[in-house]
Amino acid sequence: MTSPEVGSTGIDNSAGNSGSSTQSIEPSQSLWNTFDRSVAESTSHRHRNTGTDCIIEVRRYFEEPNTSRSSNPLDWWKNNSSKYPRLHKVASKYLGVPGSSVPSERLFSKAGKLVRGETG
Repeated sequence: MTSPEVGSTGIDNSAGNSGSSTQSIEPSQSLWNTFDRSVAESTSHRHRNTGTDCIIEVRRYFEEPNTSRSSNPLDWWKNNSSKYPRLHKVASKYLGVPGSSVPSERLFSKAGKLVRGETG
């Protein structure tokens, strides 16, 4: 793979030839500028792939067959965490929250008894 940027090194090739002159490098044609552009392009490409990877992961999840109602969803996510790493984080966050209002209702019940002066 030879490109004008790589071929132009700026090395004095005269080695005794008085007729040759040193090649000068334009900043836009230097090897490092080419490298920097390549890194910038690959970095922006990687960010696009992250978003694309998320979309693909969600689509794969929706294509999964439904589990039975008697199965534990936390166990399913534990078994499939490597297959769906991003969704696993979200599922762990929201499935780990207890879905009960009993503690708050118990508190209001006790508060009501205190206000009414009931004991027991």
